[in-house]
Amino acid sequence: MSVRVRIPTVFRRFTGEAGVLDCSVRTLPELLNDLEERFPGLRPHLRDASGGVRSFLNVYVNEEDIRFLGGSEYRFRDGDEITLVPSIAGGSPAAPRDARPFPPGRPILVSLFRSTTTASLGGYDVSGVSRSGARFDSSGDGP
Repeated sequence: MSVRVRIPTVFRRFTGEAGVLDCSVRTLPELLNDLEERFPGLRPHLRDASGGVRSFLNVYVNEEDIRFLGGSEYRFRDGDEITLVPSIAGGSPAAPRDARPFPPGRPILVSLFRSTTTASLGGYDVSGVSRSGARFDSSGDGP
């Protein structure tokens, strides 16, 4: 049985920059063991001192939080896609005074799997983007 594991950008330095891994495992503990054996640098980011899943690490199976599927007891199915999502705190300083508001009505996507900064968005101020990344509040004037 094989499952596919999506590795977030922040963990890829430990996986040789691999963003997707295939693993032959049946449960979350087996998955963590497999990842730790293959990539020892990941261990402190996956498990706490007692061996449990770190509190800041969210695990999704086919976009469903594994905690609601049975947690460590959940048995993966062939072809499942597991996504590791670490909680990340912080942010960027306020937008510079000369930042342009994001053009009204233009959607942007925000993802943990890409590194995006205000500068890479052409200097647009994206502070009005909702957490879901749906759309900018189009009440501002575009360039």
